[in-house]
Amino acid sequence: MTNKRLISIVLGVMCFALTLAIFIQIKTVTGSNIIAGQSNSRRK
Repeated sequence: MTNKRLISIVLGVMCFALTLAIFIQIKTVTGSNIIAGQSNSRRK
């Protein structure tokens, strides 16, 4: 029983870490799009 509990805890932590990483990547991508849009408007 403890082996299943350990596996479930590890999987829960991994899912949380992956969700956090995806959120950070999405935030970074939207930030870079804003910077690219500003640099394009400055070139015109």
